[in-house]
Amino acid sequence: MRSISMLVSSVMAGVAMLQFATPAAADPTFPATVEIDLVFPRNGSTFHPGPKFPVVFAVQNAPAAASLDLFIEVLLHNSSRGLFHLEHLAALDASNASHAAAFAPNAPSTFYWHFATDKLQGTTATDWTISWAILASNCSSTSGAEDDGGDNDSATDAGIVSFSTNTNAAPPDLVAAAAADAASNDLCSASSNEAVTYNVTAVQNVSTIESSSGHGKHGKHGKNGTENRTAPACAVLPALRPTPNPCAARLDAATASNIAAAVNATVASNSTESNAPKKNGGAAALLGRQSSLLESALLLAAVGWLMYL
Repeated sequence: MRSISMLVSSVMAGVAMLQFATPAAADPTFPATVEIDLVFPRNGSTFHPGPKFPVVFAVQNAPAAASLDLFIEVLLHNSSRGLFHLEHLAALDASNASHAAAFAPNAPSTFYWHFATDKLQGTTATDWTISWAILASNCSSTSGAEDDGGDNDSATDAGIVSFSTNTNAAPPDLVAAAAADAASNDLCSASSNEAVTYNVTAVQNVSTIESSSGHGKHGKHGKNGTENRTAPACAVLPALRPTPNPCAARLDAATASNIAAAVNATVASNSTESNAPKKNGGAAALLGRQSSLLESALLLAAVGWLMYL
């Protein structure tokens, strides 16, 4: 499964990314709940396959998420092209300078990470899945999540959403989706199955975390195959996960309008930004370091595809 580099193509040309957030909160105190939600698209929705399809994630309690040193990988699967046709959509690396401000101690409480893709354009009646995998650093001996390869300093979570495209359907509309969410808790509460939560009970300040696995998500390799991770701190995570509250991350009308305008402007002008890390050799190196993330996402995409057989 690690030999899936052929699945990652140059799809970044159609992807644009900006970010929006809610008003700033005070410095985080612990214990603290961090939650990652897929805000758009919703599971089971149908859209017209246009050139500007938005994807929106929310990180609730973003300042407290800094110690998790998050890395999120997002993949797209078109069921009509077979089980193993996966395309990279975007990646969020909290340690990257372009994202670090969103997780600063005085940053806004909710961070909306969004991007757009043109990979749905030109399709007819097709079923799709978006799968994502989340890597979080963890100082605990028990994470409550699947480990990233035998060491105790990272935990991997994954999620999936299925939707379809049809030329007779309406195009994606973030403002209308926000209005529907505001009218009822049913839509946002139904997305709790896609939410990932972490109970950060404490933070350990460290200058370097060494992983014996030798395949951490970033950093330079140290002696004897260890991976020196340069995170300034890491989270203590007990096994028990908090109950998700995705309705707390639903978009208000103003934020939805701002994100929609940003998506339209960037895609229309072809002012795109690649969301894939380009460290140490680009996509091939990314696959080498993030194999467990992609394997999790591949498995979820396979499950989603089998649902339509």
